[in-house]
Amino acid sequence: MDSFPYNTHRLKDSVQELVRRAIKAIRKKRFRFEAETKINPAKAFDLLTDADLLAQAIIADGLRKRFPNAGLVGEENLRFPSKNGVTFTIDPLDGTKAFVRQESGSVSVMIGILYEGRVVSAFIGDVWTQEIFYFRPNSLKTHRLIDFDYPVRLQPYNPDEQHKRSSILFREDPYLIPDFNFATLREKFTKYFIEAGSIGITFTKLLKGEAHALFLHMTHYTPWDAVPVIGLAQQLGYQFFALKAGRFQPYQFEFRLEEYSIDERFLVCHPALVDRLT
Repeated sequence: MDSFPYNTHRLKDSVQELVRRAIKAIRKKRFRFEAETKINPAKAFDLLTDADLLAQAIIADGLRKRFPNAGLVGEENLRFPSKNGVTFTIDPLDGTKAFVRQESGSVSVMIGILYEGRVVSAFIGDVWTQEIFYFRPNSLKTHRLIDFDYPVRLQPYNPDEQHKRSSILFREDPYLIPDFNFATLREKFTKYFIEAGSIGITFTKLLKGEAHALFLHMTHYTPWDAVPVIGLAQQLGYQFFALKAGRFQPYQFEFRLEEYSIDERFLVCHPALVDRLT
């Protein structure tokens, strides 16, 4: 990827600063915001707040000034075509319903970067802990930035650890998943959790090692959601396995700039872990 048109360190610093500014703006809106329902083909019910729009404006304006030839694709009807092959995906406030309910977690800011059909960089900012999870283009390292100041390098799950110490995180009730024997899988893990809200925050549990596997149902591919979480997971060596006829099969995503239907249930984990489960 020698042809990448930007200095990757400057890009990383710029995007981190915009994520930081968006997080601060959202936090200020926590108790005083306006909300309305919006049409979303991926969800039966969805919300839009002025905090979503404010955060997207901060990020989009900043990216347009710093990277005028890059494309932008944002959740709230934001589209600018790329002139150099680089496109930023923007989810300005992932977990809007959790934000409206004033929950203490499950709200994030997410930015992904696509180039030559690949995820080359991604950022997930936790609105309430003010952590940023990221990797920059052309780097093999992934970091967790604590309090906006202290970067800690993240390490993937070690498949050689004792399997009995593992935990798995679900985004739906595992007993209600069709064609899925949860009892067999449950025996392989010490703990399991069920959690909804921001998909970005869910994936940070995997990145931090708080969960060693993640099970989720994806009905639609939306670039602002999919690009950053898939990119960060793959950067740390995790892979996506689709549940097919009771077995987990490797799955490859097509990274598009538009939404499309997908309807797959995925296990996200280290490949060696799947070998032990099947």
